[in-house]
Amino acid sequence: MSERPRPCHILTVSVEDYFQSHDLAAQVRFKQWERLESRIEREVDVTIERLARHGVHATFFVSGWTAERH
Repeated sequence: MSERPRPCHILTVSVEDYFQSHDLAAQVRFKQWERLESRIEREVDVTIERLARHGVHATFFVSGWTAERH
């Protein structure tokens, strides 16, 4: 009897700060982003630690604005 192929899962993470949400565009303008506190570093660190704990790999997508800021 042949073994069933192991399923392959792909995980991607879009790295955005809370204020970059399209839903908040009317309340938080792009010009204001620079003045707002970022939570990205803390949350990405937590996410990476959790993924590592379970041996999970992922691809992280980061906008140019976010990459330049951090």
